[in-house]
Amino acid sequence: MSKLANQLGGTFVAYGGGDGEAGDKNRSVARERIARVEESVAVDAPSEAKAERALNKAMNREAYIGDLLQSIENGSIQIDKIDANQLPADLRKLSPAQRKQEIEKRLAERRELRAQIVTLSKQRAEFLAAERKKKLGAKSDAFDTAVITALKEQLKRKGIK
Repeated sequence: MSKLANQLGGTFVAYGGGDGEAGDKNRSVARERIARVEESVAVDAPSEAKAERALNKAMNREAYIGDLLQSIENGSIQIDKIDANQLPADLRKLSPAQRKQEIEKRLAERRELRAQIVTLSKQRAEFLAAERKKKLGAKSDAFDTAVITALKEQLKRKGIK
């Protein structure tokens, strides 16, 4: 899951920050900041934190502030109305049709990574639940079990699966 989360982080497309050289610098700084965070988590975070972060990134509609793809997904930016001056150089140099095709390709890649993360997260949760059940046996009064049961009930009431 950590590898997929890093790949998901790699789909970040810095958007905004102004025109010209200053805008390019701002977008470059934003991209480098995201890359540093991704690297730091990949190296330093415990496995459980990596798995939880991967799922959060896959599900959170605001995981990446200043990300073109997320802004398109959230509907705050429309592909056909993108200000080319606010794009990184690699997208800015493309024709509008090529740019739209490239953005749609990147969006599809991001959706696939998210789907894989969600699938693996479900499998992980099922595995951990089975291991917990084996470990606890008939004991259902453990604190972890009570917390998990309460969370499941709350999620169910909110309509979250």
